[in-house]
Amino acid sequence: MSETIRELDLSQCPPSYKENSPLEKRLLAISDVFQCRYTDIYPDRKPLLLCPLNECAVRKFVSTTLRPRLLPYKELYSWEGCASFIADHLMLEHLDSSISLPTYLFSPAFVLQNQKGTCFDFSTLLCSLLLGAGYDAYCVSGYADKEMCLLNQELEECPLLVTKGEVTKQEEVRAALLKGQQDKQRLHRSRERHPSDPMLVHCWVLVLLGSRSVEENFFIDALTGKSYSTADKRFLVVESVWNQHNYWVNMQDGCNNMLYNLEDIAMWEPLLYSSASQKLTLNVSRKVEEKVKSEEEQPEDEQHEEEEAQLGKTDSLNANKDEVKTKHLKDFVMPASWVSKLRLSKQDLETRYPGGEKNGEKVTQYRKAKLERFAPYLLSNGLVTRFTTFKDLKCTQPSIVKEWFQHRHDHLEEKERNLRPTDKSITFERFTPGRSFCLKHHRYVTPTSETTQEMEFYGHVRSDGLVRRVQLPGEITEIYEDRDDFLYYRFVVPGPGDGPPEKVIDRFHRNRLKVASEDVAQRVFIGRDRIEVTYHLEDERIIPEFKNFIKLPEPKNAYTYQMTLELINEQDKVTNAITDSMKEAKNILSTRKEEEEGIKLLLSIYNDKVPFQNRLQERAHLANQVKLMAEECQGQEQAQFMELLSTEDCQEQRIQTGNPETLTQNENMLTSVEC
Repeated sequence: MSETIRELDLSQCPPSYKENSPLEKRLLAISDVFQCRYTDIYPDRKPLLLCPLNECAVRKFVSTTLRPRLLPYKELYSWEGCASFIADHLMLEHLDSSISLPTYLFSPAFVLQNQKGTCFDFSTLLCSLLLGAGYDAYCVSGYADKEMCLLNQELEECPLLVTKGEVTKQEEVRAALLKGQQDKQRLHRSRERHPSDPMLVHCWVLVLLGSRSVEENFFIDALTGKSYSTADKRFLVVESVWNQHNYWVNMQDGCNNMLYNLEDIAMWEPLLYSSASQKLTLNVSRKVEEKVKSEEEQPEDEQHEEEEAQLGKTDSLNANKDEVKTKHLKDFVMPASWVSKLRLSKQDLETRYPGGEKNGEKVTQYRKAKLERFAPYLLSNGLVTRFTTFKDLKCTQPSIVKEWFQHRHDHLEEKERNLRPTDKSITFERFTPGRSFCLKHHRYVTPTSETTQEMEFYGHVRSDGLVRRVQLPGEITEIYEDRDDFLYYRFVVPGPGDGPPEKVIDRFHRNRLKVASEDVAQRVFIGRDRIEVTYHLEDERIIPEFKNFIKLPEPKNAYTYQMTLELINEQDKVTNAITDSMKEAKNILSTRKEEEEGIKLLLSIYNDKVPFQNRLQERAHLANQVKLMAEECQGQEQAQFMELLSTEDCQEQRIQTGNPETLTQNENMLTSVEC
């Protein structure tokens, strides 16, 4: 904290940071009197956080430190986007004393620029963004459990943790449920706090229902960006809440069954009182006016005696005076925020983690899991998130590794590796639309084997309608959709080497334009000598029509011979299609290998991780390509126009215009029309 203050250049701070306006001075006086009377009435409770020092070491009221601001980015329009950004963009600095309130509370603008702060700085910035986005948000000062205050999530389940796999045996299901219950009990016991342990100070955000379609009250922990129920046991005590308009002290016991009706004076005591407040109004109003005046007008001893005398008076005359002063208090309005306008550049929003724990990297340790997040363009392979699950609590035996990418030239978006005890592991890749071969998903065993592949495609983009290809040792299965020939399934047993397939099974959907007895449902090619055809089942029939064709050296029936020739032609087409499909699969593997060896990223104009000279070269290269394309198109148009001028009609038109070497725009149009 002290290092941050020493690095600050006070000359760059606005005047509002270094001094208080008359209205702010009066507010400080009100808060001082409020703090004094609060301590007298509730001596067992700890002092309130009212007027901490800002970065210029000037006392500022906490409500005026909030600066509502709606930033012009779509992802910051919702509370989820704001909370996630604050948790990612800032680094936590622990409080100097975890059991005492902070002495300093920096402005949200300074925290956003410096990208680090305490839990109070986190919550103040998040609350400012939520207020600007239209939420009924409040900062909350209180006490929470140790793990939340210290941002220790090693006992928490990662939100990205998804267990895959199907358990078929009931014994395994029972064992898994029992193990889960035991883990939860162990986790609960570890969270139990000893009564003698001091409670740790924490600050978080409260969002009340009614605004932005919020249906129930909830808490947001600004350190993690997660939302919690207001009855969550992680939050132990709520001392006070505040927004940009007022400050409320909690008069309820505990935190789990609290009501958040801030207009109820019996439950929440406000700093700036309404006409319904009767508890502390008179006590504060007696001393506010004297606090605002200069203390030099009378000696300190006389002032103290006068205050004691005023507190002891109970006659009706003084009661009337108190009512007058209370009326002035009710007319007092919270001063405007002293904080400068919040600003966030597109570059800061895109880089997300600059100046993080490891130069743009943020690592979060969960229970049996680790989440690593990186700024875009930080890594050469475009990796932005890596999520690793482990088999043991010490996180030494990795089980599943998931990786998410951005700005990849090969459109790779996600990769998942299921690590096995053996050297082989199953890898799953997912691609966005736009890459070669319309590849959507790719699942394979590493080290890569051409005999075990599973690919899914964007079938609506492909001309053949292929949506899935599964290649196993000795067999290939392909699934199609929306084909004109109604083919939806193909099973292939490849032949030895590059020879023809030994067996092919094709299945077709029903074509309602044909009679069922003539509409092929399944077609089987066995070698080059035998073909089996099964037709669709007719209505009121239980056995479909079936035909078996065997190639004979001498045909005996002309009709059967003609059908056999047609099926042989279809078999040749199917064989060619299978050959092309196998070549495509090999091309996909070779292309993926080349792409992984030389990974390319799509550059962003906001990227500062790539040298500026490289960005200029990239832009110059794109400009040259556009120029060459324009020249090529212009040359083609000129050639077509010269060919048009060479016709006889155009020659006559040019003679009429005097046969000039060049034509004006009007003459060009006239010549084109006449020709």
